[in-house]
Amino acid sequence: MGSKDRVVGHGFRATASTTLNESGHFQVDAIERQLAHPERKRIRAAYHRAEYVAERREMMQWRADLPTAMTAGAQVIPLPPTSVRAALGLILRPGHMGIAQQSAAVFR
Repeated sequence: MGSKDRVVGHGFRATASTTLNESGHFQVDAIERQLAHPERKRIRAAYHRAEYVAERREMMQWRADLPTAMTAGAQVIPLPPTSVRAALGLILRPGHMGIAQQSAAVFR
């Protein structure tokens, strides 16, 4: 879900796009709107301005419910907090800012 061994926003977006498209439940146009992708075809972009609000709302609820549905009846093995941080590449090294500090620094 990222670049090399780092978790990045585009990894989450790619996972969401893949999951939503493979589900077969939603229109491609609605998925692209949810990801804020502009229409590539110039003529179509001039006329096609649908926002797909109802479908996007349903899509986001479906996506929010997915982890629960995937683990229903499964044997979930809890990981110690340090293992999770290591898997996500969030262990802080001296001189490095964590994600929260980096985000706060961007908005100062």
